[in-house]
Amino acid sequence: MNYLEELYKIKDYTFDSIIELNRRFLPQRYYSYPWTYPGLDHGRAVLTTEEQCCAYIAAYGNMHQAKINEVLDKISINTFRSSDIQIIDWGCGQGLATTCMIDYFKKAGISPNLIQKVILIEPSPIALRRAKNHVDAFLKDETKTITT
Repeated sequence: MNYLEELYKIKDYTFDSIIELNRRFLPQRYYSYPWTYPGLDHGRAVLTTEEQCCAYIAAYGNMHQAKINEVLDKISINTFRSSDIQIIDWGCGQGLATTCMIDYFKKAGISPNLIQKVILIEPSPIALRRAKNHVDAFLKDETKTITT
C-alpha cells in the first residue's frame, strides 16, 4: 500500500497517528534515527521525496506538536467555539501546524466543522500535496482546503 491509501485507512485521525504512519514508511535503518535521513538539513531543506517527507515527520513531528500546543494553551479556547475559522498556513510544509491545531481542537471538543477554509502555502510540491492530504483527512471535506 502507498502512503495515501494508508493515511485514509486511519479511523480516528490524531497527530500522533500521522507521526506513527510516517515512521512505518521509513527504511528500517532510519526508524530509530529519522533525523539522520539524507537531505533533511536539520529540518531546513525543501523536501523533494516521499521518504524525506516521512523522515521529517518522524524526526520533527513531536517538536511541531509541542510548539503548537504550547501556543494554543495560552489562548482562550472558547474564542474558537462559536467562530467560523479560517486558517492560513504560510510555509506549511506537510501541514503539521494546521493538523496539530485541528487535533488540539478535537481534544478540546471543538468541531472541525467550524473550520471553513484552510489555505496552504508551500514551495515544495510534494510537501504541499501531503499537507493537503493530511488536512483533508482531518476535515473530511477536501473542498475547504486550498493550496498555492
